[in-house]
Amino acid sequence: MVKMYGIYILFVLLSACKAKSVLQVQQLDLSKYLEVSVVDARSLDGCKFLLEDKHSFRYQPVNLPDSVSLNGKNIFILYTNEKDLFTTCMGGKLIRITDIKVLKK
Repeated sequence: MVKMYGIYILFVLLSACKAKSVLQVQQLDLSKYLEVSVVDARSLDGCKFLLEDKHSFRYQPVNLPDSVSLNGKNIFILYTNEKDLFTTCMGGKLIRITDIKVLKK
């Protein structure tokens, strides 16, 4: 009988530990973000990395972080248009990234 109570108490303690270690995953709302892939355009004069959306429209970011400057990397961005800056690349619309989300697969 004592063994039965011991096993029951052990089971309750282990169940309580598992319940606390479960993390809740928060859903991201990406409806306002633009999904783009990074394109290495360093072979073009004056260009670095460009961003291309699913309609093949290209954007030239002025502040793309080095951590996502990888050819083919998919990211989600919020951006504003840059109207007062000029570049020699002319590879796409000049933008400034205001927020970036990288999803891990």
